[in-house]
Amino acid sequence: MNFKERLYEINAPTLIISGETDNVNTVEDVKTTAGGIPDATRILYEYYGHNLILSNYEEVANEIKVFLNIGLTDKSLGSDNY
Repeated sequence: MNFKERLYEINAPTLIISGETDNVNTVEDVKTTAGGIPDATRILYEYYGHNLILSNYEEVANEIKVFLNIGLTDKSLGSDNY
């Protein structure tokens, strides 16, 4: 299923978290996906792979909390942490 042509239709604040050494969702794949979503926020964790949430869950959970709190007060999200 190729969904890339429809990414622009996403109009909700979107957070994409990925690991630099992820072999399933490569950095380039994630950049392409996030690049197709207007104002997507991307966070790249160095030295982590596909299981970054399991091995770094407290920091990832904090990033999600921050994103959700900002999203409630600031509609101009769109930082790029790559």
